Amino acid sequence: GTPLRALHGAARARMFLAAGITAVRDLGNSGQFGDVALRDAINDGTVDGPRMFVSGPGLSPEGGQFPGLQQKHKAIAEEEYRVVRGPEDAALAVRENVTYGANLIKIYSNNTPNRGYLSLAEMQSIVEEAKMLGVKVAAHATNNAAIWRTVQAGVNSVEHGYQVDDSTLALMKQRGVVLVPTYADSASLADFFEQAPSKERPPAAWLQMYLKNSRDRLQRALKVGVTIAAGSDMYIQTDHPQGEAAKRVLFAYADAGMPPLQILQAATWNAAELLGLKNRLGVIKAGSFADIIAVEGNPDSDIHALEKVRFVMKDGTVYVGKR
Repeated sequence: GTPLRALHGAARARMFLAAGITAVRDLGNSGQFGDVALRDAINDGTVDGPRMFVSGPGLSPEGGQFPGLQQKHKAIAEEEYRVVRGPEDAALAVRENVTYGANLIKIYSNNTPNRGYLSLAEMQSIVEEAKMLGVKVAAHATNNAAIWRTVQAGVNSVEHGYQVDDSTLALMKQRGVVLVPTYADSASLADFFEQAPSKERPPAAWLQMYLKNSRDRLQRALKVGVTIAAGSDMYIQTDHPQGEAAKRVLFAYADAGMPPLQILQAATWNAAELLGLKNRLGVIKAGSFADIIAVEGNPDSDIHALEKVRFVMKDGTVYVGKR
């Protein structure tokens, strides 16, 4: 249930902070506002964790992301997602989520592995209502059609973007839509498949193709000038603490040839701008949040220095490296 998931989330929140991640977006899959409860517990000092910017239940086509769901059990999906049925209902869903504590709206342009899509009219209604209420819209979109439609609708960010054409990337650049590429790095993929039963492991050629495709997509986005913000989508259990596992998305960007300074900008300045906090987060200056980490080494030249976090401060409180 949601209370137990929120408690599990509290343990993960501490792992994120220990890894040097002082702010996160939590985009759905938290039951009915379990993310809001955890954020509020962190904010009031009950639990140590990063600043959380949460969406509440994601706005989805029929069935959410439950493959093979039978119609008589559709309520199961509605415990996890806010299923949208038409433009008017889509606007109502935005009002509901914001009323119950969401900082932003998460939508599923396509709800893979199911075959559904939100309509353009539904997404336009969501964006219009979100703008009225002063919140941003993040869109799960995994194929080119889903991405193109979300950009036409006016969303703020595309999450994943696994299959995307150059023309769609150009439109994202034109409209100022941020791409959050949720790729796994080579070491994480190897670790994950080593733990899987041998019959479920893909061939080595698949791994190389995945890495090649990831590199190609990211390089094409960078060439066009699309703004990249760092995001991991790291929800699976690994041998690494959750925060450390999530941080490895930065190494995936390095695998794809993204320069270390650009990676750091994606995880700080660009991410803060996507949150609407570009002068409060991701900068060190008067008037900003006192969020500072220190690492051993120089991440400007070697991004893997981020594996050696020696000091973490959030809002002026030191969590790692106390003397």
